[in-house]
Order: sequence, then structure tokens, then C-alpha cells
Amino acid sequence: MDEVISYGVFWKSKWNPDKFTLFSGYFIKYEDAYRGYKEVQSNPSCIAARIVELTEHFEIVASTEEAGKT
Repeated sequence: MDEVISYGVFWKSKWNPDKFTLFSGYFIKYEDAYRGYKEVQSNPSCIAARIVELTEHFEIVASTEEAGKT
């Protein structure tokens, strides 16, 4: 199975200055995450922002397929 990569936008705000929290959900396209990143930077309560890449790797641990057949 293929890996799945998505991008999340996190920020530190005036209300929570010690911790990065998720500003918006995860995006499949980097360009969409970048738009969210620029949007959060324009928020007057934003102290810091970052884009985080999430890579999901899938490994088959059990299967009904017979060995050697695809």
C-alpha cells in the first residue's frame, strides 16, 4: 500500500503561547496548507505558525490473498 502524506497548520496564539495547536485540519495538498499557513499569520493573535507533514505508512499484517498472487 502507498504512503499517505498530508499537511497540518499549527500555531501558537496569545491565548496559548506555550504550545503549538492545530489551527486547521490536515490537507492533502501542500498548497492548501500553505494558504492556511498564510491565513493564520495574518491573525493578530498569532505568535508563531508552522506547517507539519504527516506521513502515514501502511504495512499489511494479515491478508486473505494467497501468497504469490496479486
